[in-house]
Amino acid sequence: MVSSETLRRGARMAVILAGFVAGFLLMAGLYGFVFPERLVERGLGSVSTAYLVSAVLLVTGAVGMYLQRYVSQRFLEGA
Repeated sequence: MVSSETLRRGARMAVILAGFVAGFLLMAGLYGFVFPERLVERGLGSVSTAYLVSAVLLVTGAVGMYLQRYVSQRFLEGA
């Protein structure tokens, strides 16, 4: 059987990894807002599509960061 401390360590590692992924999504979204023409050069159809993709990345990253913080506070630090 796996000890609860091992499970808690694994969960903590998963939360840290999720934070890195969410941070990457946030940075990619910000990059798209600052340099939409570069995204168009790389294959996105138009500037409006670049802004839409950037907005989706930004919101997804922000929600991921919020969920990471929520899970960390609620389940890892509070337990």
